[in-house]
Amino acid sequence: MAGRRFLGSAGSAIDAVRFAPLEPECKVIQFGQPLSADELQHLVANAIAEAGATSKAQMGAVMKIAVERAAGRADGKALSAAVSAALQ
Repeated sequence: MAGRRFLGSAGSAIDAVRFAPLEPECKVIQFGQPLSADELQHLVANAIAEAGATSKAQMGAVMKIAVERAAGRADGKALSAAVSAALQ
């Protein structure tokens, strides 16, 4: 096995500490106040107009714009439901 090196127990312990994966830090970032229902509807209407969408087949394009505009102030599930309802 070329390229592999086996260490004794002391070396293994050192390598385990040195190469242990770092635990990612999770932080919640609030970009502003959550969108109200009226603001959400307005955002969705603007996203639909900007995408030129007329059917649910274009929902992906609308969602891309809506998620970008919401900037973390609206839940993805709420955005999806609002876009789906508006494109009926």
